[in-house]
Amino acid sequence: MRWFTATLLMATIAFVGCGGSYSMRSTEFTTSPWPVDRGTVHRTGSIGESQFGSDWQIAWQHRRGDRPEGPLALAHHRLIYPSSRKRLVFFVDSTGDRSGQTKLKGVAQSGLAVADSLLTYALRHKKNRIEGYDLRRGDILWKRPLKDPGPGPIVLNNRIIAAGSDGVVMALDPRTGSVHWQHNWSARWRSGPTVHDSLLLMSTDNAVWLFSAESGDSLGVVEIPGTVVGHVAVGAFAIAASLDGTVIGFEPSSGQLRWSRQLGPEFWASPAVSDGHVAVVGTDGRLLVLREHDGTTVWERELGEVVTAAPLVAGNHLILGTQRGTLFVLDHHTGALITRFQFVGGFTQAPITDGTRVYLATDRGTVAALEAPRDQHAIVPSHGRSSAAGLP
Repeated sequence: MRWFTATLLMATIAFVGCGGSYSMRSTEFTTSPWPVDRGTVHRTGSIGESQFGSDWQIAWQHRRGDRPEGPLALAHHRLIYPSSRKRLVFFVDSTGDRSGQTKLKGVAQSGLAVADSLLTYALRHKKNRIEGYDLRRGDILWKRPLKDPGPGPIVLNNRIIAAGSDGVVMALDPRTGSVHWQHNWSARWRSGPTVHDSLLLMSTDNAVWLFSAESGDSLGVVEIPGTVVGHVAVGAFAIAASLDGTVIGFEPSSGQLRWSRQLGPEFWASPAVSDGHVAVVGTDGRLLVLREHDGTTVWERELGEVVTAAPLVAGNHLILGTQRGTLFVLDHHTGALITRFQFVGGFTQAPITDGTRVYLATDRGTVAALEAPRDQHAIVPSHGRSSAAGLP
């Protein structure tokens, strides 16, 4: 009986420690390969260098009884999963082992911004606030009211930049949550801030606004047909895609329009920009890769399935998931199909990568990682594209 009581007590302590808050040792902190939605503050949805070959396989896979309510993130060798059950769940990136979770007072639909030991996320209705969580202490550092917070907070120049859908844009101190600057504009923000040099770019109905990152002052507006729901992506140019099927490229520093194309499908997802190319996918499954400098088509492909999650570009590979649960792996330069996987549940959140694995989650609780180790003896063509033969 005494043994049973001690065992039960130890199990209870372990459960409470795992379920209530999550902390990490300082020695565990490393560079975060995907710390914000779309990978970096430029929101390109891409990573230039990767270790992927042609033989794709599932590295690990789990089924959960929930779904991801916000974009996934990677930090300190952990995959961070914003759960519909008001939790942040942490998985070891290499094995998929669950290393812990943190209970929240709401759902972190905004996604995360990770900087060193600080996690920043926003809780929507009814909590309506943004919070800073310290991974070293395993505790909330601060809370700041933010009505109807928008997606994708970022960390820039030691400031948290966040926005509310009702027009608020604010810069906060990451350690205290105190306000550095705040403005309330007559706009309904559809995306989080994207960065170009000292500028912030944010989308709203029929326009992309440009702001000073230092002061939050408005510096101009780029008009665009239709509403831009996804993030603006910044490579050599700023790229935005709208619900009426228009994709535009403009100078991010001045807002000067360089090109505009009416392509037809509704674009709910953010574009991906890499290697002078822009990947956009319509809700009808029409996938196009355009030249970044003039918007002309490199290739296009009909996937035949509904797509609302953004594409990912990892080196020579373009990866995206459908609402039917199909994950396509394509040659980024030609559109040739390399392989596909079928998962339980559909993709509402884009896959992410650290260049070694691709991580994903479906709306029916599948969490998985894919890998395709590069053959060290393979001959890579001089143009840098994969030597693997694509399937028709």
